[in-house]
Amino acid sequence: MREGKDKLATRLLTVVGTVALAFFVAVGMAACGSAEAAMIGTKEDGCTSFKLTNGLGHAVAAMSARDGASEDDFPASFMTEDQSLPADATAEVELPAGVDATNVDLLLTCDDGSQVVVEDVDVTVADSFTVKSEDGVGFLAYTDADGNEKDTKEASLAAKQAREEAAAAEAQAAADAQAAQAVADQVAALPAVDALTLDDATKQAVADAHAAYDALTDAQRALLPAETAQGIVDREAQLVALQQEADEAAAAAKAQAEAAAKAKQNSQSTSSSSSSSKGTSGGSSSYYGGGSSSKGTSGGSSSSDGSSAPSQGTEDCTKDNIPISN
Repeated sequence: MREGKDKLATRLLTVVGTVALAFFVAVGMAACGSAEAAMIGTKEDGCTSFKLTNGLGHAVAAMSARDGASEDDFPASFMTEDQSLPADATAEVELPAGVDATNVDLLLTCDDGSQVVVEDVDVTVADSFTVKSEDGVGFLAYTDADGNEKDTKEASLAAKQAREEAAAAEAQAAADAQAAQAVADQVAALPAVDALTLDDATKQAVADAHAAYDALTDAQRALLPAETAQGIVDREAQLVALQQEADEAAAAAKAQAEAAAKAKQNSQSTSSSSSSSKGTSGGSSSYYGGGSSSKGTSGGSSSSDGSSAPSQGTEDCTKDNIPISN
């Protein structure tokens, strides 16, 4: 009798233990199922869902999505205020309806304020992904249908390079346009062709405009209106013409001044020669045509009949030495 009771008790304990074990297993599975069922976003018709594990090392506090081909800014986060994705945790992500799941950009904002962008990914190639960040890019790692480990890192790096090159090209285009406009404004500020003068300021302004044009690259020159380059050419040609006219006028004035100076010099030379000749012939002609003698030398002067009147000295000599016949 007692042996029968013991067997019954043993069976009851076994049943109770089995039930308890089943209960705890069920609770544990339910708990695990609840953890895996954590959701990001809101489930709605037309949305695409996938599992995402956070491999960023920080909790994700916000998540946005846009089409990969879009150049628009990211919209507001589709995570609700009570949702988060702790580091190393996994959640079911409900991608908003209308976003192309085969080519999507994701923006994840962590609780430390850092942001990770995952570009041009297809979230339909697998059921679950792990988001990571390396070498300045965000990407998704996953296992494909054949069991191969893959990731989108190379695609993300290529997208980053393309984005940086596009930004650099845009900045260069803006710089080229600015440089070309500066030269166009510089040329437009010059005096009109028919108002040019040969003053140093004007000539320097034209030279500076030409130098600025030469400093432009071919791409920058291509942005200039045609009248800019022609405006420099026309003004330089006008300055050359004005300089030629000025040089010719200066040469003519110089020749005229030299001719006037030479004429004056010849006139003065002729006048000097005339005065010298007059001073040398100070006496009167002798009767015999023997030339001129100064008054001081001959002591006399020509008479009206051509004979010379004797000087006082000659008269005395005649009286003393030569008999005077009556």
